[in-house]
Amino acid sequence: AAFLGVEMKCARCHDSPTNKSMQEDLFQLAAMLGSKEIELPLTSSVNMDRFKTLTRKPLITVSLKPGTKVQAKWPFAEFCDESAASLASDPKDSRDQLATMITAPQNERFAQVIANRIWSRFIGRGIVEPVDDWEKGKPTHPELLKWLGREFVRGGYDMKKLARIILTSNAYQRTTDTVLKETSPLYTS
Repeated sequence: AAFLGVEMKCARCHDSPTNKSMQEDLFQLAAMLGSKEIELPLTSSVNMDRFKTLTRKPLITVSLKPGTKVQAKWPFAEFCDESAASLASDPKDSRDQLATMITAPQNERFAQVIANRIWSRFIGRGIVEPVDDWEKGKPTHPELLKWLGREFVRGGYDMKKLARIILTSNAYQRTTDTVLKETSPLYTS
């Protein structure tokens, strides 16, 4: 959620009913962080037997059974393909591969998520809301978001440089409308 705007909390115990996150995605990332294969613990699964007595179909599905072994693998090919892992300083270390794929210049999603967080902090509303879950929200100004993300990368991932761009923008320097309860998605004030 912090780096890619993907909400994966549900995937701890079952596949997400509202997002694309599957249990396997979450545990593949966990295996990358742990630098080893992970065995799904008993506490990370919903017992589907208790839903058999219901007359309606359950909203959740469980795709991994406890004890399943999950290998370290990058689950977000749509953001950046695994070839970026070869740029890691230690290509055999899955943690280094993960960090490299998250921050790779071709992974525009990371730069845009960080730019959106900084924008939200200063302006009072993100270009994508909610800032943590991009599957639920769409950008109000996609071109601006893309440009801010590219400026963030071009500035060497320097948050102060990006903050300076936002703080010197016309959008930030507009007069505050004290009647508004929350920031307008059009950023008129």
